[in-house]
Amino acid sequence: IDPTDRCNANCPYCYVPIKLRREGVQMRREDLFFILDKFSSYFKGRKRKPVIIFHASEPLLAKDIIFEAIRKFKKTFHFGLQTNGLLLAKDDVSFLKKYGVGVGISLDSFSRAANNRLRPSELSGGNFDRVIDALEWFDGYKGLNVITTITKFNVKDLPGIVKFLHKKKVGCVLLNPVRLTQKTSRSFKPDEETMASFFIKAVDTAIELSSRSSHR
Repeated sequence: IDPTDRCNANCPYCYVPIKLRREGVQMRREDLFFILDKFSSYFKGRKRKPVIIFHASEPLLAKDIIFEAIRKFKKTFHFGLQTNGLLLAKDDVSFLKKYGVGVGISLDSFSRAANNRLRPSELSGGNFDRVIDALEWFDGYKGLNVITTITKFNVKDLPGIVKFLHKKKVGCVLLNPVRLTQKTSRSFKPDEETMASFFIKAVDTAIELSSRSSHR
């Protein structure tokens, strides 16, 4: 479910058009609850809970109605959330952990400067500091993963990102090549042989760290 078209960041490679991110539609409470009631009826009687993932440009712009929905439908659905982390507060992290919400959080580099060039925001300069705070608050939470978008500007950082996140007790990192659906994002495409090489080095790093540590 995408509860909003809008975003509070301005990543230059984003696959969502900038006009939509600035001026797009945002769900009302009644819209979201109508959808969840429909899903609840459709999946009634199933042995396994369906999974609802809140995605979008930045779903936490609709934080109030999302958190209300999680509380109301906790016995009906498993929930997930993908966020850039800019609006995450410590109390929010406690809430998400309490309700067992799967959380994907975006980080593109272990360097503040490099990350914030790729994930800028008008209010804070970028999402690096907020994400680092959130990783500390999650403190090894099993439902957390980090998503890194691979571009030509951070491709050589991939093994270092794995090392950095291992120290932060993150259990899963998704290394995703930049999507080329927007014209501006194509200039961020990494060389494919270089990407393959550093991706494999990142995987090898993850295997090595897992084999000599209690944290996989």
